[in-house]
Amino acid sequence: MRRKDREVTDEKIISQIFRDCRYVNLGFVDRDGYAYILPLNYGYEEKDGVRTLYFHSAKSGKKIDLINGRGKCSFELVNGEKVYGDGVSGCSYASAFKCIMGHGEIEFISGRRETLHALDSLMSHYEPGKKFDYKPEMLKAICVYKMTVKDLTCKVHE
Repeated sequence: MRRKDREVTDEKIISQIFRDCRYVNLGFVDRDGYAYILPLNYGYEEKDGVRTLYFHSAKSGKKIDLINGRGKCSFELVNGEKVYGDGVSGCSYASAFKCIMGHGEIEFISGRRETLHALDSLMSHYEPGKKFDYKPEMLKAICVYKMTVKDLTCKVHE
């Protein structure tokens, strides 16, 4: 990281940013070598020092094909975005933000117990403390997967 003065290594702050962000951008490399980046809702879990992000989607599409093809992805979370300046000089403007970027391995979840755990994690990210039921027909219609975070960097500029 170029700006070491903005680097965050405190695990508590990093975990809080994971909890505070609303969306994650996942990035894959397609067969033609282009980046395929998409925003997703996510669930977050940290257990025994391992960070896991949970997702769900339809069972088919480009994202599913890319997961099947490689099982690796990059991710980015951004929170607290704000632009500020003196209102006179364009060169005086800056952005405040909290950002985590990294890589992970992504895999599909097939067992009922782990599927329900993933969906509960996802839902509790947006509705903490609530319990949800999942209709059997919906469980059959969706694909659930998780990304195990392998490495990350965190940067804060306030």
